[in-house]
Amino acid sequence: MAKARTKSLYSLHPGYAMEASSMAKLKERTGKTLEDWIALIQKSGPPGEKERRDWLKNQHGMSTNYAWWLVYRRHVFAQMKPRTRTETDLGFALRDRPVEGRLEDTGGFAKKDRITHRILIRSVADIDDEVEKWLRIAYDSDR
Repeated sequence: MAKARTKSLYSLHPGYAMEASSMAKLKERTGKTLEDWIALIQKSGPPGEKERRDWLKNQHGMSTNYAWWLVYRRHVFAQMKPRTRTETDLGFALRDRPVEGRLEDTGGFAKKDRITHRILIRSVADIDDEVEKWLRIAYDSDR
C-alpha cells in the first residue's frame, strides 16, 4: 500500500506564491518586465516612496500593489535581531567589505549568508550617522 503524502512543515507561505504569480503576469498586464519598471523608475521616477507610487499609478497606470513591489529592494539588505534582552544586532548585507568603525564581521560572507556585518544597538542613541551610512551603503549595493 502506498504511503500517504504529508504536507511539509517547511512549505512556503501562500503569499509567496501570490507574489510569484503577480510578477509572472506583470509583462502581460503592463507591457513591461520588472527590470523594465525598475529601469524606468531609476531613470525618471521621483525620489520619495509615496511620490513614486503616485507617479507609477497616475502616469503609467500601475496598480498600487505593483507600485509597492517596485519601490522596495529585491533582497534583504538589513535586519534586526535580538542579541540579549537589552541589546540588538543591526545586520547589513555588505558582502566582503572590510570592517571599520563600529561595524563587526558576522562571518556571514564565508558562510554565504546574506547578512555579513552588524552593529550593536543598545539604545536609540546608537542609531547615528554611522548606522545611517551603512544602511545607505547596504541599500545601494542591493541591485
